[in-house]
Amino acid sequence: MKQRVAIARALANQPKVLLLDEPFGALDVQTKETMQQFLLDLWQRTGVSILMITHDVGEAVFLAQRIYVMTARPGTIQQEVSINLPEPRDYAIKRQQQFRHYQDSITDLLRGTVPLGI
Repeated sequence: MKQRVAIARALANQPKVLLLDEPFGALDVQTKETMQQFLLDLWQRTGVSILMITHDVGEAVFLAQRIYVMTARPGTIQQEVSINLPEPRDYAIKRQQQFRHYQDSITDLLRGTVPLGI
């Protein structure tokens, strides 16, 4: 509930961009999934741009339209990945081959191995 209130408070000023840094990192899996769906619904209703930092590759693929994979040190953008998954998204999408391909390719980038085309 605290996360919803924090997001609502940030949206009260009608920002053009909402910045989130690991907003769901401390939540249990069930609450995290509920909040991810809440964020998607919020984005679809308001149209506000959301820039979110996360270390959870699956979360990034599920929520994003674009993912910027960064290097460790120095922190520079290694690659931009456009996510072309059907909208509106729900959790069934995580079982699709295309979702797993994005997740595996981004994980390979983070590990320093070259993915076979994203």
